[in-house]
Amino acid sequence: MPQIRLLIADKDSMFLDKLSNYIYKNRGSNFLLELFTDPKKFEDWQRKNGKVDLIAVSSSFLYELSVKPDPINSIVLIDSPESLIPQEYNVINKYISAEKLIKEIISVIADKLELNSYKDKNDLGTVYLVLYADGSDFYNPLAQSIACIKAINGSSTFYLNLDELSHTDSYFTGSNEKGLSEMLYYIKTKKSNLILKSETCTSKDINFGLDFMKGHKNPDDIRNMTPDECILLIETIKERSCYENIIVSRAFTPDKTLSVLIKLAGKIYITSSNFYSSLERLNRISESLPDINEKVYYCINSICRMDKYYKIDNLRKVFLPDPYPGKCCFPPSNQYFTAVKSLLAQ
Repeated sequence: MPQIRLLIADKDSMFLDKLSNYIYKNRGSNFLLELFTDPKKFEDWQRKNGKVDLIAVSSSFLYELSVKPDPINSIVLIDSPESLIPQEYNVINKYISAEKLIKEIISVIADKLELNSYKDKNDLGTVYLVLYADGSDFYNPLAQSIACIKAINGSSTFYLNLDELSHTDSYFTGSNEKGLSEMLYYIKTKKSNLILKSETCTSKDINFGLDFMKGHKNPDDIRNMTPDECILLIETIKERSCYENIIVSRAFTPDKTLSVLIKLAGKIYITSSNFYSSLERLNRISESLPDINEKVYYCINSICRMDKYYKIDNLRKVFLPDPYPGKCCFPPSNQYFTAVKSLLAQ
């Protein structure tokens, strides 16, 4: 993500202090700030042809200006219900969370910045692809656990679920209203500056600190996604250049999208329970992927007692313990987390 030159003008110095501290703490590399509390000094700055990417000015501050800033690169923060704001200005409610306010500002500016194109996308983060042989992650939180472990260890981490019936929101919680549906709309409609658009669709989990896109609202969003659109989605996230790990999960489906995900992935985990039917499915999947079996880990969840050992030939197998002994809610047990950490270390 490029640096955004942002000017914020408001006579409320406490608001400016809190907002700027939030930006420096959470997004210091993304913004260059200029702050004004005095309308006359701001007008002096305008007369000297000061340059920024966006001006965010409170409605009360705007009212005191004899010369208003250009609406094209300005946004007004409404700080009073009685505010009379010229119709040509974009407006945002000033009294929302700092995270949401910054995302709204980025959304406004997304079509105004020119971004550098990264030539070597392989250097921009590792994609961990988790495929569920059983068709879902029921009682099998491998992808979510990988994301949590990476985030807890201090690595910048992004989680993305590409199932038609996504339930990302069952695992992770954030305040952003936008998510994967909006991002896929931007891709489908060929919107410009997708890197900043993806930023506006990203939430930060309040428990583990990882980033994610909320589950899409319509199964057709994923069903109608083309392989090229899937590549663009993943590469847009990578080109934000702020994630060391991108965890992508979905049910194993032998389609064209799977082929592009396998090419994008640095590491691949195919997982199932240890039911006989599930293990047989693992064998059949391995037979369909003879060219990549050397980079695939087949992860088997031990959730039932087996009377005899089911033979699985020629696979790099990892047996994981029951993730939820005595409970059925995320996060899984410490024993399961420890086993996944050992898996990631291989």
